[in-house]
Amino acid sequence: MSSVAPTTAALAVPSAFTSILRESAYRRLWCSGLCVNGARWMDLVLLGWLAFQLTDSPFMVGLAAFARSAPLIPAAMAINGMATLLAMLPAAWPLARGSRPPNY
Repeated sequence: MSSVAPTTAALAVPSAFTSILRESAYRRLWCSGLCVNGARWMDLVLLGWLAFQLTDSPFMVGLAAFARSAPLIPAAMAINGMATLLAMLPAAWPLARGSRPPNY
């Protein structure tokens, strides 16, 4: 076997990716995520540039970037907690009605 030849797993990845991109809903979701993340990065770069232009202080650039990104941490924790509860809801529903859980 040649070390230059790609493995079958490496060949399967592009075909799986292209098959997913054939779905228009996924393509729209992927493109909107790309635009949102690009806008977020542009916002942080512009914020850093503006903070440096106004204060001439690298510390203020870092402080401004931290102040802009810090609210994302508790928001992500809250969303993770809600997602965990929603994921456990179908498993807990039969127990709440008084039925027995299935034997696995």
